[in-house]
Amino acid sequence: MKITFLCKGTRGDARPLLALAKQWRRSKPAWQVTLACTFSVSCTLSQEIGNDIEVVKLPDQPAQQMSSEELTKLLRAEVECCLAASHDTSIIVFNLFTLEGWFIANHLSIPCVAASPFLLNRAPPDRFYKELQAVQPEIFDSLKHASPGQVSMAEVDHWMWRLFLDDLGDACASVGLQNVPFLKDTQVLLPSPTPLLYGISPSLLRQQAFWPDSVRVCGCWEMTSPDPQLVPNKELVTLVESMSSPLIFIGFGSMETLYRQVIDWKKTVTDINSALAACNAFALWQCYTDEVRQVFKDLSPGRICHWKGSFPHCWLFQHCVGVVHHGGIGTTTSALRAGLPAVVCPFQSEQHYWAEQLSWLGVGVQCPSIKTASINDYLRSFKTILSTPLSDAAKQLQLKIQNEDGIKIALSVIEQQLKK
Repeated sequence: MKITFLCKGTRGDARPLLALAKQWRRSKPAWQVTLACTFSVSCTLSQEIGNDIEVVKLPDQPAQQMSSEELTKLLRAEVECCLAASHDTSIIVFNLFTLEGWFIANHLSIPCVAASPFLLNRAPPDRFYKELQAVQPEIFDSLKHASPGQVSMAEVDHWMWRLFLDDLGDACASVGLQNVPFLKDTQVLLPSPTPLLYGISPSLLRQQAFWPDSVRVCGCWEMTSPDPQLVPNKELVTLVESMSSPLIFIGFGSMETLYRQVIDWKKTVTDINSALAACNAFALWQCYTDEVRQVFKDLSPGRICHWKGSFPHCWLFQHCVGVVHHGGIGTTTSALRAGLPAVVCPFQSEQHYWAEQLSWLGVGVQCPSIKTASINDYLRSFKTILSTPLSDAAKQLQLKIQNEDGIKIALSVIEQQLKK
């Protein structure tokens, strides 16, 4: 038996599905577990992936802007790799950057589950339903009058409208997959709804009454205890133990790479260092790019130490009093699970939502964009997370999150799909 996890995107996008894959492998050692992710992510997460999970490496998207022809070739290559990864599999779990997983499962006549570590807060374009009715009137009418137990407009409105995007359909058709959802030859066939699972704590995101029943908030998907294979680097341990307190973690994950040419990192590091000095705090900055590492070499700021590469957050956060990050759900959850308040500097999309949520819950501060933030912005934010009220609130929320088992809930839904 085999289960395949398909997850394009960044490290933060892949880690939650990796946590599901690892737990499935532990609980079902006889199963083959395959993880398809980009080449760069597979390299970054190689230690976490270990040797008991088969990895299929998807092509990376180049940093420079691609022509439409180049993008078409990339999309086709991605679908081909995902199709190869799904050979002889019994079920597919895909994230919402890898929607071809739905078409592949349909082609293979096997069940599938959609899994998202972030909230979908983007509605279909205004023209979507009008175009669907004009181009595929039978599908439109069938969805509108779907019977109980069939996929309906509710699922399409929440997330499945993305399956109708032209570039995705064209890429699927180019490798012989059906490119129009719910259509076989010329006949409309509405299947049972595909479950969409949110790997988010219900303490952060409540199940909404207007969502379809197939959408479920499970709880976060994170390995709750340090993996024995993930031993912190000895040099890092020595560095952390030598640093003064209070210690704050700073890490912007993949945003540092995506925005390496956009942000004035020299100004950012200098301003943060000055703010730390003003409130007598220190920081460990997790670096991913040469641009940021060069800033530290040139400036040698006295309040910040930097470290290149990955390490287990669950280990490091035991030594910290707060976290400064971009608002990715992975770092957000890791910080809350550790009982740490956060300063969130959002860059894009759902990161602004999580910054607002943490502020509303009283466990975080929303800082202005790094492009515009000043020394005073950082100073106010650092002083706030170092204060007792935010620290106490984060500890209280930690107790709630620690009692959740999002991975167990998600895997139980996957098993239910297998039985169907």
